[in-house]
Amino acid sequence: MRSLARAGGRRRARAAPRAGGRAGPAAGPLGRPARGVRAARATGEAAEAAAAGGEAEAEAASSDQSWAELEALKQERAARSGCYATKLAAVDAPEWHAAPVLRSEQLSAGARNVRNVVLSCEASRELVPLAKAYTAVGQRAQVKVAGREAVAVPPASAPFSSFGPQEEVLWQLKKDLFAGEVKAEVEPTSLRAELHLYADEETHPDVYALAAGDEVEVGPFLGHGTDFLRGNLQHMYAYPLVVLLAEGDGIAAARALIEARSGLGGLCLNVRDEVRLFYRVRNREEACYADRFAEGWGNVKVTVHTDSFLEAWDADDELEYEPDMTAVLAFGDAATEEAAAELCEEAEIPLLIRGSDEARPFTFLDSTLQV
Repeated sequence: MRSLARAGGRRRARAAPRAGGRAGPAAGPLGRPARGVRAARATGEAAEAAAAGGEAEAEAASSDQSWAELEALKQERAARSGCYATKLAAVDAPEWHAAPVLRSEQLSAGARNVRNVVLSCEASRELVPLAKAYTAVGQRAQVKVAGREAVAVPPASAPFSSFGPQEEVLWQLKKDLFAGEVKAEVEPTSLRAELHLYADEETHPDVYALAAGDEVEVGPFLGHGTDFLRGNLQHMYAYPLVVLLAEGDGIAAARALIEARSGLGGLCLNVRDEVRLFYRVRNREEACYADRFAEGWGNVKVTVHTDSFLEAWDADDELEYEPDMTAVLAFGDAATEEAAAELCEEAEIPLLIRGSDEARPFTFLDSTLQV
């Protein structure tokens, strides 16, 4: 065999080709990759690191851009939020409205002069918010005469109904449309209702002196009305007999409750088995709303008397009652309510509701809702 050795050393064998026909990297001393191979590998790693750094910077820039776009969207939404605000009815309407005097009727004369002053009062839900409207028996009307300081006068008519003409106003507030209609801005609808006021010459001389054709201002109604929610009084079958005790200006609230019937603020007195009104006066000439008594109030039987409530109660031979199914309502001053308590104790009637018992206040929304 021919020797492959030369003088000065031996020739290194050439590396065998890898599978697939390509030769592997030439080995340097001690079997490590040659310098050129290491340099190429380092260059590749540097390129990969640079590419990864670029991707990270691009991702950070993209994230910053996303946050900037989100902030811009928030600012844009805040700028146009007022365009989509849901504004509550009549929140911007004036609190005081002009009310012409329709008529003034003398109710009693003598020691106590009282007139029934009838106003044409604004009742539209588009112009008077519910929180300031006449909605409950026992509220007081604020009236300004000739720009003077407001006085609180007891209403003698039922609270303003939410039905009838008011339904058209409520429909308009909903912004609903009939088939074929086109949405357009419309002027608020004015709705007038008669407001009867119990005007005592001694207590409210300016209101008492009003005549047909005069004009006053009516503002937000005061109070929340009498608390009729006690003792299941609303359940007419639980209390088929309701007894009203009225004295002084309390007859105004009694009349308002009777005429409310089954409407807003009423107790469905028109469908109870029996309703009694004991109206105490100092003399017969002071009795107010005698025309109403003569016309009759359906199932309401009225007894006008000058004696105490207990004496008038005992003198009524036709009255039959079950104590636990009888409710007594007292309208008047503190003396009236004390006399009513005495009657209930004597007759063993557990449920007594005083006109001064203030109903719990409702919570009304008073701001716009942003959507």
